[in-house]
Amino acid sequence: MKQPGAGLNIDPNTLSQDALKAKTGTAPPSDAGQFILGIIPTSVIGAFASKNLLQVLFFSVFFGAAIVVTGKDRCAPVMNVLETILEVFFKIMGWVMRLAPIGAFGAMAVHQVHPRGVPPRSGHRVH
Repeated sequence: MKQPGAGLNIDPNTLSQDALKAKTGTAPPSDAGQFILGIIPTSVIGAFASKNLLQVLFFSVFFGAAIVVTGKDRCAPVMNVLETILEVFFKIMGWVMRLAPIGAFGAMAVHQVHPRGVPPRSGHRVH
């Protein structure tokens, strides 16, 4: 049977309750009204910066709906900018995907040569 944390030598009684409350302090909303109000972002930048997926999704759906309602002709400049940005991101992702095997090979090679990590570059030796 697995025993998670068995070799960590941690006494749960000595752990800080304040640190636990800081990590788990974000409780879910108490009712449906608070949940719905939590979906509506206070600002677009804030939704992306706080990594709140529901707020980003809310903005994205309304932004797409506004583009559809406004019309293809009037939104052509916006669509051209978005398509250019998308093309740039796909180009960057293509480069990353092509270089990923080289990075994985390098990480495996270093681990095979030095299983405990890369030795320091100074004159000190690890015993």
